[in-house]
Amino acid sequence: MGNHVPISEHPTLVRDRNSKALINTDIAALNEYKNKKKLVEDVRELKQDIQEIKQLLFQLNHSRNTDTSL
Repeated sequence: MGNHVPISEHPTLVRDRNSKALINTDIAALNEYKNKKKLVEDVRELKQDIQEIKQLLFQLNHSRNTDTSL
C-alpha cells in the first residue's frame, strides 16, 4: 500500500498520501452495492414493461368493444 495509509478506526478505509482522499477498499461492499443497483434497475424496467402491457391490453379491449364487425 505504498501511497496509502490505513485508517485505524476503519479497517476498510485508507488515505491517499498525495490527494488526502479516503478510499474504501471493501470490494464485497462494492459488489453488493452494484448488485442492489442492478436489481433496482431491473425492477424499474419490469414496472415499465408491465405498464406497457396494461396499456396494450386496454387498447385491445377497447378496440374489441368498439368493433361492430365481430
